[in-house]
Amino acid sequence: MLVTAESCTGGWVAQAVTAVAGSSDWFERGFVTYSNDAKRELLGVAPIRFARHGAVSEETAREMASGALRQTRARSLSR
Repeated sequence: MLVTAESCTGGWVAQAVTAVAGSSDWFERGFVTYSNDAKRELLGVAPIRFARHGAVSEETAREMASGALRQTRARSLSR
C-alpha cells in the first residue's frame, strides 16, 4: 500500500503513480499539502517544525510522511 505526502511537487508524484494501470490496487491516497496550514491540519506537522527547520526541510518531510502514515492503512517499510 502506497501513500504520498507532497508539497512543492503539487501532486505530481500521485499523478505519476495513478498513470500506472492497476495502481488502485496498491495506491491508498495522496496528500497535497502545499500550505503550512494544510501540513499542520492534515498531516499533524508541528508548528515548531516550520519555525526551526522551515517548510522545505528533511525534518518537515519526515513529519509529513509520518502524518500520512497515521492517516491511512499504509505502513512504513523502515524499521
